Amino acid sequence: MQIIPEEKIRQRVRELGKKISADYAGKQPTILILTNGGIFFGVDLLRELKNIPARIECVRVSSYKSGTRSSGNPEIFGTLEPDDFAGRDILIIDDIIDTGRTLKRIRDQVENFGAKSVRTCAFLDKPARREVNFYADYTGYEIDDVFVVGYGLDYAGNFRELPFVGKIC
Repeated sequence: MQIIPEEKIRQRVRELGKKISADYAGKQPTILILTNGGIFFGVDLLRELKNIPARIECVRVSSYKSGTRSSGNPEIFGTLEPDDFAGRDILIIDDIIDTGRTLKRIRDQVENFGAKSVRTCAFLDKPARREVNFYADYTGYEIDDVFVVGYGLDYAGNFRELPFVGKIC
């Protein structure tokens, strides 16, 4: 069942792009995209940033495995290098905030590298599932406690390619 259609996604990404462009005017941020899920949103959002000469980094993070609930213990595949973040303005992009553990862990790590500033952006926010006190600086949509797929979000590796967000019944 479709809950956020493709056109609403495009519209919200444009809005976020304008807001982030204004907030980062005159800066050259490093954009850290959490993959695999955040890549769809991250690329679309980068296209909407105007006059922002951003550097891009990616790291693969997994917290769902093949289930419909976060494991609560996000795994990071690859390494984040302190030199890529020290003294820089950082924007971390992810697909969804569920427990809050993934984005909080990555944000804390980047802050410990000596970043000048760190902000976070998530396409979806599911506050009913929050286990840690964490909220993104920028959010696309807040959703209820339902399992969703599409626009980068998957179920056991499937459905990422859908151009909309749908609920698994």
